[in-house]
Amino acid sequence: MKRVQEIVQSMFRMLNSAIAGIYGLMMIFIVVCCIFFAHIRYWTLSYSENFLPAIVLLIFGGITICGIVTICKRADRECKIKPIIFWIVVPVMIFLMQIYFVWNYYVYTDWDVASVVGLADKIAHNESTDIYINYFSRYPNNLFLVFVFSKIMEIVHFLGGHAHEYFMLLCVQCAFNTCTGVLLAKIISKLFHNRVLTMVGYSIYFFLIGLSPWVSIPYSDSIALVFPILIMYIYVNREKFKCFSWFAIPFLSYIGYKIKPQTMIVAIAIMLITILNIKLSCIGRGYLKKVAALILGFLLALGISIAAVRSLNIQLDDEKAFGIKHFFMMGMNTQTMGVWAGDDVSYSDSFQTVEERDQADLQKAFERIENMGAVGFSKQMIRKTLTNYNDGTFFWGGEGAFYINVMERNTKISGFLRGLYYNRNYSSVGKYNTVWINFVQMIWLTCLGLGILGVCYKNQKERSVLMLSVIGLTIFELLFEARSRYLYAYVPLYILLAIYGVALLLNRAEKKK
Repeated sequence: MKRVQEIVQSMFRMLNSAIAGIYGLMMIFIVVCCIFFAHIRYWTLSYSENFLPAIVLLIFGGITICGIVTICKRADRECKIKPIIFWIVVPVMIFLMQIYFVWNYYVYTDWDVASVVGLADKIAHNESTDIYINYFSRYPNNLFLVFVFSKIMEIVHFLGGHAHEYFMLLCVQCAFNTCTGVLLAKIISKLFHNRVLTMVGYSIYFFLIGLSPWVSIPYSDSIALVFPILIMYIYVNREKFKCFSWFAIPFLSYIGYKIKPQTMIVAIAIMLITILNIKLSCIGRGYLKKVAALILGFLLALGISIAAVRSLNIQLDDEKAFGIKHFFMMGMNTQTMGVWAGDDVSYSDSFQTVEERDQADLQKAFERIENMGAVGFSKQMIRKTLTNYNDGTFFWGGEGAFYINVMERNTKISGFLRGLYYNRNYSSVGKYNTVWINFVQMIWLTCLGLGILGVCYKNQKERSVLMLSVIGLTIFELLFEARSRYLYAYVPLYILLAIYGVALLLNRAEKKK
């Protein structure tokens, strides 16, 4: 038995090392694509044309991170920031700042957001929902988000704030965004026991997520932002939460999945790493309790989601639903380079039943792969990699017509913020937009580069979970419909991996001293 366990543990160590190796090679491939292939034709090229060369941004990004580290070191040494200020006062100030900023620049947009918010508004006010039946019959995965939004609107309406129901959705997203920053800082503090690294990670979060305009778009990307980092926080503190952590992880994962399917990837990574590191000799009642907690958490989340969707009382045509095979087919479309395609939607919609649609979509996807050949498939993957990763704005302003109704605010801060964020048909207003997109692209590329160095940091289960999550997310986006926006909810995990790289560099610098 002892010999068997030694063999198993050796295999597990090899698999953990393999995860780090695959992650490292994958991230090198991504960064190389962003540096050397950003000039080729890919779907979001027109949104990236104003970026400075990637190598220039990486150089300036390295200097910026060094500056942030220096400032954080000095602040830690001289200011002696009290915990109550760092963990409570600063997040509250960021939250209030976000609300004020959003109030001064938010817009009403179209695409899927209009359908989700529109149906939620109809349900909250007991109005007819017939005009949305066709959309949600096709995309029923958005119904749980409709339930969440409708309840927020109902509460605001009940409290007499009917005119501000939409804006309150944005306030909830600001709260989630702020909580994400706190959870990220807590995880860094727990993993590294280093105040400087905690402040560096929090600073990167502030620039890349805290100031991101995506908080002003009420949709699954901003609502789901808190889920991967919250799941990761519970996992990092699993010894503290004990059995509750194994209940909370599947519960939050499934609720997050109903909002944004990619959320489930971090939970799958946790389960795989847990299985890979299990000790056969320790299997007993403790593990049975964990399994029971896992099942209970999943079943409770399943029950809540089913009850929530049924409470909407929407009569959908189940045979019109688009499944995952449809998005796989779009991901293999060389004409649109793996992004949303209207022709593919029409093709899938031409079939009368789900079974016929899934079969036809899958057949079409494999036909496209066969027609591409090895070289064509490689080109498709490079183009999709650039679409997914070569955009630190996460495709801000790129969906639909986007700027359907712009809110006018007669304040100086409104003019400045609109100057930073507005683009496309409002490019004359967005006179500082080029500065902003280059700044966030610089921070994003530097995070990706630092994440590669994390491979050389000492092995931790938490590091393996983060790496496996990023591997899973990247594969998911390469196979299915591509969008840099789909990475947004996982940005905190990329920041965590970047902090491993910063920690490695700081440790090496200290040893040289």
